[in-house]
Amino acid sequence: MRPVSSDRSHGAAGRRGRPANAPAIDDVPRALVLWRVCRRSFLHWVRRTELWNGNRERGSRAWVDPDHPIRWSWTKHPEYRVSYAARFAAPEWAHLERVRLRSRREVRALLARLTGPRGGEGRR
Repeated sequence: MRPVSSDRSHGAAGRRGRPANAPAIDDVPRALVLWRVCRRSFLHWVRRTELWNGNRERGSRAWVDPDHPIRWSWTKHPEYRVSYAARFAAPEWAHLERVRLRSRREVRALLARLTGPRGGEGRR
């Protein structure tokens, strides 16, 4: 199995440029996404973590800005969920093993399957 994350790219390749034979999406509930983004933003703000080019989290007032990851994830989550579902249902993907990951447990299980004792193609 050569999985690839089905993010905003449409022409996806697996490891080392080989075509992926198992497209995967991270399809966690909106509440969990929001919890993770809020927690991360809060910790970056409290710790004054440098994000990039000297930028730091500006605090709770910035969190309502439409471009902030909190607002962005809230508004875009339903859009991406619909578009990923449509892509997974596309006839050209019917022959592929499609992987929908809904929790950390499912991600860990997939990684264990790919890198376990018999590693499969994940070890090449």
